[in-house]
Amino acid sequence: MEPKKLLEKYYSRLAQESFLKSLLWGLVVGFSALLLSAIVCWYVGFKGIWVCIVLFAAATAISTPLFYFCRFRPTIKQTARRVDSLGLEERLLTMTELEGDNSYIAVKQREDAVQALKKVNARLIKFVFSVSLVVTLAIVGVFGTGMTTYAALSEVSGRDLIRQALEGPAAQYEVIYQVKGDGRIIGEERQVVTAGEKAQPVMAVADSDWVFVGWDDGNGNPLRLDTEINDDMVVYAVFEEMDGVDYINIDDNAEIDGKGNQSGNNGNNNSPSDMLPPEDEDSNGPGDDQDGSGGRYEGNGQIIDGGQYYGDHYEAALEEAKQDLMNNENISEEDKQIIMDYFETIKK
Repeated sequence: MEPKKLLEKYYSRLAQESFLKSLLWGLVVGFSALLLSAIVCWYVGFKGIWVCIVLFAAATAISTPLFYFCRFRPTIKQTARRVDSLGLEERLLTMTELEGDNSYIAVKQREDAVQALKKVNARLIKFVFSVSLVVTLAIVGVFGTGMTTYAALSEVSGRDLIRQALEGPAAQYEVIYQVKGDGRIIGEERQVVTAGEKAQPVMAVADSDWVFVGWDDGNGNPLRLDTEINDDMVVYAVFEEMDGVDYINIDDNAEIDGKGNQSGNNGNNNSPSDMLPPEDEDSNGPGDDQDGSGGRYEGNGQIIDGGQYYGDHYEAALEEAKQDLMNNENISEEDKQIIMDYFETIKK
């Protein structure tokens, strides 16, 4: 019997072992490709991780058969040597070397080898893998999958990270919000902001009997959100006391004195009949000269500080402030509700 047919089932066992070795080395190549492609994707900021997965699969599929046919595919002599290691004392290896020799000694040796081989089960051949192969596969596997995950989740590309490391840490600036008068700041009054970033929103709220005038840099909106911070800044919310403020009726030609009294040409522009209230209204009109605070309150007739008329502008400013507030994603819903309640309070 030819050695090849005699060792067929043992050869099949070794072929399985060789294929597994080739597959493991193919995975080493695949994970190496995965690691390198993930590094490249992370460096350039490319989030197409599917490219890394495709390269991993392609590298594994191509390298596995190459390893098998070029490196690990067993031969008949290698099979005979592995079987002899089970206690046959090189009988099979000698038989393969004497293949084709029909001398008496060669024939007797083959007969002895066949008898000894019948006592050996193919299952006795154990799969053997080198420790270095297992360790190498574990290392590149961990680094490959880890780098791929990091590249997918990282918000900063490797190129930007290296540039930041070379340029040093980004500058940071302090933003301070303070008050002049009786009022308070809702929000973080002292903030440290990275250069080019935006500060957290704050809200200026006046105390009782005080009114918010504006910020000292000219911003008149009590809700403030500073963006693109590139320098230290200190901003004051300015509040003024509402002493002596009266609500009176106003006429296009009227002038207002400090007490809120109407006066024209010595206060006598109107005829006595003009000064009388309609019959169906209270007689508490401008003609009543009682401690300088005559007149009745009507909508859009507010005069503050005796000179500035706010009736036409307040509603528009209030709606604009509410719109800015609702569109601001940096303020929580709870804080938005607090600020809206404040708006409703000052509206009254």
